[in-house]
Amino acid sequence: MNDMWNSGDEKKFMSAMNSSGMNITYNVPYKLGHYTQKYSADGTYKWEKVSETSHTGAAGKPALIKTSEFPGFTYAPELVPEEKTVLLDGSLEVPVYYTCDPVSYKVEHYKESFSGDEKSWKLADTETLQGLPGVDAKYSAKGYPGYSFDASLTKPSNCQVLADGSLVIRLYYTCDPVPYKVEHYKESFSGDEKSWLPADTETLQGIPGMNAKYSAKEYPGYSFDSGLTEPSNCQVLPDGSLVIRLYYTCDPVPFTVEYYKESFIPSGDKKSWLPAGTETLQGIPGTWAKYPVKEYPGYSFDASLTEPSSCQVLPDGSLVIRLYYTQAPFSVLTEPVNKAAGSSLPVAAVVGSVLSGGLFLLKLYKRISAKA
Repeated sequence: MNDMWNSGDEKKFMSAMNSSGMNITYNVPYKLGHYTQKYSADGTYKWEKVSETSHTGAAGKPALIKTSEFPGFTYAPELVPEEKTVLLDGSLEVPVYYTCDPVSYKVEHYKESFSGDEKSWKLADTETLQGLPGVDAKYSAKGYPGYSFDASLTKPSNCQVLADGSLVIRLYYTCDPVPYKVEHYKESFSGDEKSWLPADTETLQGIPGMNAKYSAKEYPGYSFDSGLTEPSNCQVLPDGSLVIRLYYTCDPVPFTVEYYKESFIPSGDKKSWLPAGTETLQGIPGTWAKYPVKEYPGYSFDASLTEPSSCQVLPDGSLVIRLYYTQAPFSVLTEPVNKAAGSSLPVAAVVGSVLSGGLFLLKLYKRISAKA
């Protein structure tokens, strides 16, 4: 038919038919080209012809659109060109367009979590969104108090919507650091009364749930006692209320104890104190100094003479305690120079003292006849 007719002949024929009043219908073939939407790498959609169907219609009449089924696509009548008339020569092809159906994808939100030194990610929320296959997936980070979105952890980092709906995007939120306090206390004594004096306070930062980190300080004259730390094992609290207390005990310091014996000079009753020994002991600053009272034969410790009488250990190690021992009196028999003047008499005396009659009592003095 195409060889016999041209477009001008067709119009003349149709005009003749109409003018003669004859009602003759010619069914001729025409084609429908089916195009689906496809996303291209340049960020635009292209139309891809996926099938072609053949139909018949009355020449000169509008071509009927018969759609096909394409999973994942929807017929878009608004995109079909203006009404097409069936051509007598059968050359008509009408494009039919099908746009992509949106598909679902998931966005999962994960919060960072710590338990001591163990880190994990806990699912906080899941969203189901929709997008067109091949198009970059769109999503928004959420705002979680105490957390910050870390875009570098997103998986996958760049992703397009998958036609089968299997895309899952994971967003990660790291913990914000929070403050906590570390208080340092020094041990202090006043006699038998012990107390802890604040020495310093630090404000540090850490991640909630993690083990709190801190360092002991150096205080001259004190030693850090980790066994007294409160709390002993602690994790950073999200509300910033954690307070850690570190304790430093006093180091012992030296002090000196000097021992003195009572002595009398033979030239009279003049008394002196002769050194009998020295000890270096240790004690905690501020506590009562503790020392032993020695035993010296022939001497008695006189606590009332101790210098100082009550003393606390000095932190600079300068404390000196002096203990005094008086002679214990004993009885002696004396021999008078002139035996005719009398007999031997017992006399209470101490070594070095002056006896009545002008006699001196010495340890080996020849006139001492006996000790009673």
